[in-house]
Amino acid sequence: KDADAAAPAETKKAADTDAQEESDTTGEASDDIDIEPKAVTEAEPGAEINGSVSSAEDLLQVAQAINNGSYKGNITLTADINLSGTSWPGIGNKVNQFKSTFDGQEHTVTLPGEKASLINYANGATVKNVVVDSVKPIWASESCGAGCVGGVVAHMRGGSIEGCGNLATIEGDIKNEDRWHGAYAGGIAGYAQGTKIRQCWNAGKIEGNKAKYAAGIAGFVLAAGQDYSEKSSISQCANMGDVRGSYCGGIAGRLAHGSTISNCSNSGAVTGN
Repeated sequence: KDADAAAPAETKKAADTDAQEESDTTGEASDDIDIEPKAVTEAEPGAEINGSVSSAEDLLQVAQAINNGSYKGNITLTADINLSGTSWPGIGNKVNQFKSTFDGQEHTVTLPGEKASLINYANGATVKNVVVDSVKPIWASESCGAGCVGGVVAHMRGGSIEGCGNLATIEGDIKNEDRWHGAYAGGIAGYAQGTKIRQCWNAGKIEGNKAKYAAGIAGFVLAAGQDYSEKSSISQCANMGDVRGSYCGGIAGRLAHGSTISNCSNSGAVTGN
């Protein structure tokens, strides 16, 4: 265990931070979420969407509207949400990414697990004050963040994640999709490009046996922009969950292009393959 994560030295196996490496490694992916229906909670067709969420049905309705491009507004939770027993698609897809504000107002969202994070794709969004739990482990798929997986956000470009927590088990292996060799797996975010992550925590187990990069907070953390000027940063975050992966760390699996970690701590066991 390494309890001092004020610098990237906390990672079990440091990865190459060559600033010339390709910054978009996601590849092509299908946007359709293929989850076998099981006692699905459906949203009411044609119901008005205002972004205020107090039930599983409300959140399903908003997610479906964002994913089909008919709603581009904010999401505010007014209660804890239990999505167990639903066919949760995740918020955002490659075509219709979430670009607004998700404010959990300190509430917990319990996911069913498997192929979808809370938010699959976010671009320039603000995600704050939400805790994610899951009935089953959340694992990566091509359709969930292009092979990235996180408790809160699978694939994030720009924007910020603040005051969020994860209790769910995250699995970096991609099941039954052999053309992907592994995922970017994190308790908070799988992939964070040009993103500010602050005051977040992870207590979930990160099982990245086949993941390329795995960590308690974010799997792959890199800069955005043609000149890599939009740096990512992780600050005031803590990991308490155990992490296993190829390139792994308590806070980040890989930092690239001058991205930084500051004032963070790790108390989870970190085991490299």
